[in-house]
Amino acid sequence: METGHDILFFWVARMVMMSLALTDQLPFGKIYLHAMVRDKFGRKMSKSLGNVIDPLDVIYGITLEELHSKLLSGNLDAAEVQKAQDGQTRDFPNGIAECGADALRFGLLAYLSQGQDLNLDIQRVVAYRQFGNKLWQANRFALLNFPANFKPWTLDEIYSRLSTSATVGDAWILNRLHVAVAAMDVAWDAYEFADATTAIYNFWLYDFCDSYLELTKPIFNIDANANEAQSQAKQLSLAILYVCIEYGLRLLHPLMPFLTKNCIIDYQEQLLIL
Repeated sequence: METGHDILFFWVARMVMMSLALTDQLPFGKIYLHAMVRDKFGRKMSKSLGNVIDPLDVIYGITLEELHSKLLSGNLDAAEVQKAQDGQTRDFPNGIAECGADALRFGLLAYLSQGQDLNLDIQRVVAYRQFGNKLWQANRFALLNFPANFKPWTLDEIYSRLSTSATVGDAWILNRLHVAVAAMDVAWDAYEFADATTAIYNFWLYDFCDSYLELTKPIFNIDANANEAQSQAKQLSLAILYVCIEYGLRLLHPLMPFLTKNCIIDYQEQLLIL
């Protein structure tokens, strides 16, 4: 059962009592209480304040003029409408940028570290949209470097070659992937979804995109005439690159399902089944 803490007694407790009275069984074994979404200043969302954030407006984007027009369809009097429009102009001077469902979902989960109240700032959701875009570009770059005849390696094959062909970057990124997987497992089991977003965000952005991809670019540029040691190093780096992407997309999928699904489809079209 997932619900807000504000209706724990008014709704959840009554469901429990009714179920026990009629069936002598609990209706659910666990209850997850989500945070109360407020505006970035901590105010409760109210039409009269003009600070109501419609999730669809965040997903698809909306102009300031369209936000103003939505107020006219309600039951606010003229004075309240003007007050609300002034609030919208102050809070969303450029409207709300199109962020997509994945960025909104990721942002709401990341905000859970605040506790029972979630002060939603749209600019932070925009930053997660930019994170998704960077992840997409990283996967496009990886696809350009996998040869047509590439076959994924098992982890045993990779570890058997680490001592002979691996670079420092190869060993380091495998360690960072291990840390991310362990952190995600702990976070999911404890329902600490904010910790899960932090773990996978840090891996993709800082460890993989900003560091490992930059370290491997010279290796991927090695041509077919390279010596055997260089060729083996390139093959190992490609195998590790694939493992990082496979595990990274699997870890991120519950948080950004649309983006990761499209990435997986791109790999499948190149016969790289994740």
